[in-house]
Amino acid sequence: MDCFYEQFQTKDYKEIEKIINIISKVTLVLAILFAAMLNIVGAITLSLLYFITFIVGRKLIVEYEYELTGDEFSIYKIMNKSKRKEIGSFSIRDISGVKTLDRISSNTKVVKAYLEESGIKAMVYIAKTSDGVLGFQLAMDENLLNLIKRVNPLAFY
Repeated sequence: MDCFYEQFQTKDYKEIEKIINIISKVTLVLAILFAAMLNIVGAITLSLLYFITFIVGRKLIVEYEYELTGDEFSIYKIMNKSKRKEIGSFSIRDISGVKTLDRISSNTKVVKAYLEESGIKAMVYIAKTSDGVLGFQLAMDENLLNLIKRVNPLAFY
């Protein structure tokens, strides 16, 4: 079965982005001015503040993308709208069960990969990956769920 589907999860980050951009630009300009005036302590302090702002921005602005290609499913975490990291990949046929978080055994490692603001109920998809058996807590829309159920319907019962 050849199919391709992407689901993107985001929320409105305009205010946070605006604040982080202003803080980072101001601290960078001030650090350059302090360095030009040979005030090394001020320049280093402002440079550190710039890097802290950069790191905080990467932690606050997070989006997720689910990608289904054929029967391969990939999960990506996008940080600060620029850095994309794959946090999981597995075959749909390797899903052994779909449960709520409270029904998962305590020794199963669960990777949270959804935004609570998405409005979609999150379920844990237990799958065999290259790192062993992992649970992925995902909030999939109906279209993606139906495509997965076509490939591996037994995992949902």
